[in-house]
Amino acid sequence: MIFNEHCQFFTATILNWIPLLERRDFKQFILETIEYVVDDGQVIMYTFVIMPNHIHVVWHVTDKKLRKDFQRDFLKQISKRILDTLKLENNPILGKLMVEAEDRKYQIGERNSMSTNLYSEHFFHQKIDYVHKNPISGKWNLCKVSEDYAFSSASFYATGAAKFGFLTDYRD
Repeated sequence: MIFNEHCQFFTATILNWIPLLERRDFKQFILETIEYVVDDGQVIMYTFVIMPNHIHVVWHVTDKKLRKDFQRDFLKQISKRILDTLKLENNPILGKLMVEAEDRKYQIGERNSMSTNLYSEHFFHQKIDYVHKNPISGKWNLCKVSEDYAFSSASFYATGAAKFGFLTDYRD
C-alpha cells in the first residue's frame, strides 16, 4: 500500500444529521455512484460504510480529477438522486432540507465534508477499523458484529465475500 496525498479517509454527513440514509433506496444510490466512479477510474475504493445519516470511506482518488472536484461531483450526484426522489414523492422531509442559499432551495449534505490524508500505515489501519466498527458502536448498535452490517465493506475483509465488486483489497 502506498500512502500519499491521494489516499484519504472521507466523511460526508446529511444536513442537520437527518437520518435520510435509513432508506434502502438511498443507500443503493450511494452504492451505484461508488460503482460508477470506480468503473470510470476516478477512485480506488478500499472500504466504506453507509450509516443512517453519514458515510465514511477510505479511498484513493486517481489523477483523473482533482480531489476537491471529485468529492464535489460524487456528493452532487448522490444528492441529486435523493432530492429528485423526495420531490417526486412530495416527501415532507423536504421542509427540513430547505436552505436560504442563492444557488439552491434544498441541500442534502452538510457543506464541509471531512477529508483526511492518510500518510502512515498505522493511521490507514486505524481508519479502516473505525469505518468497520461504526455500525456496532454504542451510539448506533445497528448489528452485533460489523461483518453483518449489509452496507459496509466489513464482510469483504472478514470473509472474502465479493458482494461489492468495486472494492480493492488494501492487503494486496
